[in-house]
Amino acid sequence: MAGEITHIVYGRKIFDRNKLTDWPKFLVGTIFPDIRYIAKIDRGLLHDYNTSEALIPRTNAFESGKYVHSLVDEKRTLFIKSRNIYNFVPHQKSFSAALKLYEDALTYELFSGWQEVIDALDTTYEEAFAYGVNKKIVEKWHAFFKKYFKRKPDEKQWLALGDFLGFNYSDYTDLMNALKIIKSNPEVLAIIKDTYKNI
Repeated sequence: MAGEITHIVYGRKIFDRNKLTDWPKFLVGTIFPDIRYIAKIDRGLLHDYNTSEALIPRTNAFESGKYVHSLVDEKRTLFIKSRNIYNFVPHQKSFSAALKLYEDALTYELFSGWQEVIDALDTTYEEAFAYGVNKKIVEKWHAFFKKYFKRKPDEKQWLALGDFLGFNYSDYTDLMNALKIIKSNPEVLAIIKDTYKNI
């Protein structure tokens, strides 16, 4: 599973390749499924499975984005596994989380439209409420990411993100140690760069 920055950057590639429309509404949709963390909704209610680009919904940009969120998760997971990333990164919770954070930091610099993303988060869409998420939760989600997307993420932002999502970061030291190990491995960097190219 990817982080929200990675979802937007990879999602934009899929958006362009498939000639989808209404980028602002699409991008709001593409980060929507992970609202489950603060809305306390089961992952299966907001994620699709066995996705493909041929099946992207095209009648509603929010739904297109929501679907592409799952498509990115699946394509990314398949690719990094095909490159044997877990030979270089232990398959443990702290390392999986650290990998997502590192990937977000790297992919942030591959995209220049962050102000457009921030502006798009001024709008909430009725489609979100159809999944049982109330407006206050959606507004809280948007407000956090409007701030988070303003700059390349760092350790302070990652700690704030963990708190916001309700993660137990009592093992924050483990996470930071995992991040140091990941960042020091050139194979991991190469795999992340190749993931972007192959999405």
